[in-house]
Amino acid sequence: PENIAVVFEDIRLTYRELNERSDHIARYLRDVHGIQPEDRAGLLLDRSEQMVVGALGIMKSGGAYVPMDIFYPPDRIRHILESSDCKVLLTERKLFEMAQSLSDNKLPVEDIRDIQSAPAASDLPQVRAALSSNNLAYVIYTSGSTGLPKGVMVAHKSLVNVSDAYRNAYRLDQFDVRLLQMASMSFDVF
Repeated sequence: PENIAVVFEDIRLTYRELNERSDHIARYLRDVHGIQPEDRAGLLLDRSEQMVVGALGIMKSGGAYVPMDIFYPPDRIRHILESSDCKVLLTERKLFEMAQSLSDNKLPVEDIRDIQSAPAASDLPQVRAALSSNNLAYVIYTSGSTGLPKGVMVAHKSLVNVSDAYRNAYRLDQFDVRLLQMASMSFDVF
């Protein structure tokens, strides 16, 4: 629990801190927005430790995250928000107004840091969604080179399969894994 899980610039999160922050997001999403398995929640965040916290929090709530690159053209973000049927959009303060305008104020928009500083419901049991390996983990949108971008739904079992393949191909064990994350969070290898 005390090993470093995420490093971004001068910020370091231990596995315990990552777990606590993502659990807090999950509780909030379930309590305030009613997120259940298969529900989608958008992520519109700049590169930071919050991307990892947000993605894990959404998955722990039972939902599936829908990542959007902050450099996407506005029309692409609007299309993704409309076609993905997100119940909420998590963003950050500097992108808040843009996020609200792109969702045409039809979608609740939340600042991820505000959620983390909101009081936790201490009487809630630990977040444990009733998920199976067939439930959605995330929805990635194609480039749209043949027209409009299309959502590709990825289940938890597919995510685990890729993780196991990397572990086997590169002979990684729990102490070897260090990843420099260079891909956009809206690209599947993220």
